[in-house]
Amino acid sequence: MLFYTKFYAGGIVLQVFNNFSDLGKAFGVHQKPRKDKPFTCRKCGGVMRHIPSTNIYLCENEIDYIGENGKPCTRVCGNRVLTKFIA
Repeated sequence: MLFYTKFYAGGIVLQVFNNFSDLGKAFGVHQKPRKDKPFTCRKCGGVMRHIPSTNIYLCENEIDYIGENGKPCTRVCGNRVLTKFIA
């Protein structure tokens, strides 16, 4: 429980809040909406895809490289990034 007191000339008023969102409404403080920023891959520089309801971003871009036989080849990057928050 969160308590907040207001002092008036006639007396003291005590308000009780059960959670921080109610306390924020009483003070007029609002949380900033979180916007999804595009994560870029550290290996290839492409934009990574977010896997829903997890904190994982996966790179599905293709990388060009020289194969064992000396010919140019492509493969999926497959780099993964973990974030702090689950979106």
